[in-house]
Amino acid sequence: MYAIRAHRVVTYIEQNFPKDATILLVSHFSYLRYLISAFLNLPADPIFHYGQNNSSLSLLSIEEEDGKTKRWIQYLNDLSHLYQTEFMTHREY
Repeated sequence: MYAIRAHRVVTYIEQNFPKDATILLVSHFSYLRYLISAFLNLPADPIFHYGQNNSSLSLLSIEEEDGKTKRWIQYLNDLSHLYQTEFMTHREY
């Protein structure tokens, strides 16, 4: 069910937004995993697993080159914005 919905979302974005559009999607981890897999045209049951922490940022992009569509993961599970606050810089890990 989640995989089908994720493919619908990716298809909707591709068909209804300009190629150079910037789109923000907010989601919970389990659905986001399906959404990223759909974006990359991977099977619903991924052959590899990746983590997504709460409050993390990921940037996915599509580029057209030589008539071919290329999909990129620019970054995945970035948490650097959390370490830029006073609270996080004084915390020990």
